[in-house]
Amino acid sequence: MVDAKPISTALCTKTVIAKGDTPLFEDCSKYRSIVGGLQYLTMTRPDIAFAVNKLCQFMHAPAQSHWAAVKRLLRYVKQTLHYGIFLNATAKPVLQAFADADWAGSVDDRRSTSGLVVYLGSNLLCWRAQKQKIVSRSSTDAEYKALADASAELVWICSLLKELRVSIPEAPILWCDNLGATFNSYEADDFLDEIAYKLEFKEVHHTCSDQQRNLLIASIHPCRKVIGNHMKAKLEEILGRLEFLLRQKDALGLVERAGKTTNYFLVDDSGIHGRTEDKEANISSVLSEAANRRHLGVVPIIGMGGVGKTTLAQLVYNDNRVKQQFGEFRAWVCVSEEFDVFKLTRSIFKEMGFYDCDSLTPNQLQVELEEKVRGQKIMLVLDDVWNDNYAEWDHLLAPLNSVAQGSKVVVTTRIQSVASVMSSVASPIHKLKESNDDDCWSLFAMHAFDDCSPSSYPDLVEIGSRISGKYKGLPLAAKTIGGLLRCKRDAGEWGKILESNTWDLPNDNIIPALRLSYHCLPPHLKQCFAYCAMFPKDFKFKKEDLVLLWMAEEFVLQANQVRDTETIAAEYFEDLVSRSFFQKFQRPDFPNCFVMHDLIHDLARSISGEFCFNGEEVNSGVPTNRTRHLYHGGIQFGEHVNLAQFMGVKVEVLRSLICYPNAQRHLQNKISRLRQLRVPDVFLYGGEDGISNLVAGSKRLRLMRLRGRSLERLPTNVTTLCKLQTLMVEDCQRLTTLPESIGNLKHLRHLSLARASMRLLPDSVEKLKDLRYLDLRGSEIERLPESICGMYYLQTSILRYCTQLVEFPYKMMDLINLCHLHIEGTTNVKYMPVQMGKLSKLQTLTRFVVGKQRANSFSLREFGELRNLQGRLELRNLENAVDEQSALGENLKEKKGLAELLFYWERNGANSDDDSTIDRIVLQHLQPHLNMRFVKISGYRGSSFPDWVGDSSYSNIVRMELRGCRHCTSLPPLGQLPSLEELLIKYFDSLVSVGPEFFNGSCSSTSQPSFKSLKKLEFERMPQWKEWICDDADGQRISFPLLKTLRIWECPKLSKINHLSLPLQRLATGGCNKLMTTGRLRWGLHELPSLSTLQLRDAQDVESFPGKKILLPSSLTDIEIYNLPNLKSLDCEGLKHLASIQTLEFWMCPKLESIPEEGLPSSLSYLEIRSCPLLEE
Repeated sequence: MVDAKPISTALCTKTVIAKGDTPLFEDCSKYRSIVGGLQYLTMTRPDIAFAVNKLCQFMHAPAQSHWAAVKRLLRYVKQTLHYGIFLNATAKPVLQAFADADWAGSVDDRRSTSGLVVYLGSNLLCWRAQKQKIVSRSSTDAEYKALADASAELVWICSLLKELRVSIPEAPILWCDNLGATFNSYEADDFLDEIAYKLEFKEVHHTCSDQQRNLLIASIHPCRKVIGNHMKAKLEEILGRLEFLLRQKDALGLVERAGKTTNYFLVDDSGIHGRTEDKEANISSVLSEAANRRHLGVVPIIGMGGVGKTTLAQLVYNDNRVKQQFGEFRAWVCVSEEFDVFKLTRSIFKEMGFYDCDSLTPNQLQVELEEKVRGQKIMLVLDDVWNDNYAEWDHLLAPLNSVAQGSKVVVTTRIQSVASVMSSVASPIHKLKESNDDDCWSLFAMHAFDDCSPSSYPDLVEIGSRISGKYKGLPLAAKTIGGLLRCKRDAGEWGKILESNTWDLPNDNIIPALRLSYHCLPPHLKQCFAYCAMFPKDFKFKKEDLVLLWMAEEFVLQANQVRDTETIAAEYFEDLVSRSFFQKFQRPDFPNCFVMHDLIHDLARSISGEFCFNGEEVNSGVPTNRTRHLYHGGIQFGEHVNLAQFMGVKVEVLRSLICYPNAQRHLQNKISRLRQLRVPDVFLYGGEDGISNLVAGSKRLRLMRLRGRSLERLPTNVTTLCKLQTLMVEDCQRLTTLPESIGNLKHLRHLSLARASMRLLPDSVEKLKDLRYLDLRGSEIERLPESICGMYYLQTSILRYCTQLVEFPYKMMDLINLCHLHIEGTTNVKYMPVQMGKLSKLQTLTRFVVGKQRANSFSLREFGELRNLQGRLELRNLENAVDEQSALGENLKEKKGLAELLFYWERNGANSDDDSTIDRIVLQHLQPHLNMRFVKISGYRGSSFPDWVGDSSYSNIVRMELRGCRHCTSLPPLGQLPSLEELLIKYFDSLVSVGPEFFNGSCSSTSQPSFKSLKKLEFERMPQWKEWICDDADGQRISFPLLKTLRIWECPKLSKINHLSLPLQRLATGGCNKLMTTGRLRWGLHELPSLSTLQLRDAQDVESFPGKKILLPSSLTDIEIYNLPNLKSLDCEGLKHLASIQTLEFWMCPKLESIPEEGLPSSLSYLEIRSCPLLEE
């Protein structure tokens, strides 16, 4: 071989060598000697390991083809003599392994070959390629066997390195496809569903006797031969995989435990941005003398991972004021998820400076600690707490009961329940929110640009601002990504980071920091959380919808029959909210919605891997055979994902499909293949045929949501879905009826027919005995069948805006489990059904109609029996309350669960003054509980209000509306309501003056400000209102200290307003001619430093703006002028000093001729002129 020609590959990929090759090689000893020598060479030449191991398989009877492969390998070695293993020093010796396997690579016995390599830093420690001992029935099985072998090797190497005293600072990493276990669980679940479906099918078709049923259930055991051989083999395969995983888990000694991180209390203040207010608030709590647990107070800091809880605690801990107050008796202990009372007590003992404690027993240690801190004022920081067990907390804090008044424990945690369990000992909880964009950018720039000025790199600043905005207020992310880009000045590198997924970033510690929150979840919450990865970022989650999806996927564990599945699933959601996995979406147009922070969504995606697919994201790739849950909104489907390509793979394994119009058209020809589908949420172009095809192929549906205006009739085969729990047919405006066989859906729990055109329900709905939720909102239903009263499990009925509904079923009192009845907008209902008081579980009743006296109506006396009402309640047609108001009022005052109460009197043209006294008596007896947050009074005809309206004891009221009280001559003392933030007063026809009684009910002086929380105040349609007196007799009253918005509309006789609130930001007036002519000089607008928006409209006599001697504040940014028909000129002197003005609008000013010759302020960026013909010319 000395003169042989070198070659670049070890084995020929086109030639297959196997046992039984002929002819045989005559010199077996030579073959064995050379191959044996090559085995030693593999110790430093891993590149030939596979080839050598392959050749070793033929030692007993080598063939000529095998000998040729040996010679080829020797030629390769000659070519690569410079190859080898070199050991290099490494600063951070990270131990990591890579494992993989082929599938059935051996042509002789179909066994797979596993391969692994282990690195210490950049040095290769060991490697191996070997044939697996048993045949793997799938690629997943083979990969998991390779993973188990690699795990065992890692455990052995860790033990060896420990004996050699080689320190490994981090846990070893095993790189592999780690979703196989989930894949196994899905296949097992699908198989059991197949068995269950056969049982249900036989029962529905009455072909399965009890004896046959028992025999079929018993046949699930793999030893029975009743079921088909293919099902038996499949079950054996699944059980084999699961048993293999359990054996490996036990053999390796694996336990469910997350890693513990250590945080230190020293921090550089210069690297903190935007936490001054949070810091001062917490320092104030720490330094306060208040305490509720003898002498010990607890200050909880709550927030999601990476938001800066530990950093904030560090700032408080190191503040000089804190050091001065607590001296040496300060301690910082990192708790993490392991809450060991003995270890924590020992850490506290040592942190306090008492080191001699190693020989003490737990009891001795607590006694000793108690003596050491007795009478001392201490501060203890417990960082990163996860335990919410009250007994363990009480045990830990027991030795600290002897401390001095004013001692504090600061607790940082991600879990709301940790603070809640300590509520009896806690100061007000400080929930740390995300940083704003400017602070995040400052932190990012400080770490990314080091000592350089960002202005020197304008291209990087633009990319960097987008990077910092991407992580939405998490300081940890800004700091980490900034550090990753430190000293890198290539825009391409920054662009890669911008486009990368968070979990793909090198040396990233964001996802690991957040993953700890995931690891500490109980198993049932882990799958619920990972499921949410299917939805796009910024998706608006509704609790009710997500609960139904989790139920359909059978993620909800029901330990007993006492509590229903919906309640348990709702608790799952609340638990995830308390752990900051979901956040409340703070926008009024999306009530009761939640969102995931982008990084939490990235965490969910990194966990779910290929099993959840969202086709809307640019980098989402394509679905695979492992995809089980697919979402696409359909707006641009096809640009990023070729759904047709996906339909060519294993589409029948899909379990969830949420797919909207533009995406759904790709499904038409494939929809019958979705045999494992549980959750279809689709628009169907095919109408009835499309649904029929879907049902024909998917007999396992548990939740089906269909939308589309073309649907006129629900196919009958929908009623054959024996597992269906939720049926939602929404926005089908042509749907007028349901199949008579709808009663066959015996497991149906949730039925929604929102915005359908049906007027009646079929009588067969009475067979839906398991129904819990019925939603008919916006439909044309006229009457509910009496048979519906046999749904004894019904808990929620939604009839919002069913404007054709005229009455409720007579026996509605039989719905003994009804908890929620939503009937707002049912304008044709004139009375409530008789004996509704028997609905003792009713919590939500959004509308109560006081009917005229009749035998079949619900009386006000019975209303008091509804003791559990909560939330919002409208009391309608109060003009019919004549002699029973006392009974109603006393009971209403006891209903502490109500937070919003709306009183309505409907007049129907009657306008008699004789009713004024009756209305006042009625309202007096309708006094609500002190927990009220919103009160609205509409149509009231009394001349004055009862004493409870405006009473300062209603400290929770934040919003109030008084509307259509046309006979009232005075306003109640609403200034006494300490929490009132928004007040609307409209249609007061008889009110002439607003004076001191509006503020505190008297004319005497007071040092307390009125309306001390009010932020928005509106007056509208008050035709007789002439004066507004804001001062008391001494002229010293200070009112509206926080008022931001003042709106006065259609008050033509009002001539002046004075003493406007200094914080006022928006002032709007319209239809107030006197106020905008003779009264403008008294406004004192120039004294309002925060005023940014001024809106004026509908004034007949205004000829000039702003007007002579009228100065506008320089803070104005927006001025809107509407319908001033006599406005002729703009005053240059009044406009030129507006240095902040950005928007100026003029509408419907037909006599306005020109703008000032000197021009408008240079800051103006938007000028709009409409219906001003002289200017437009």
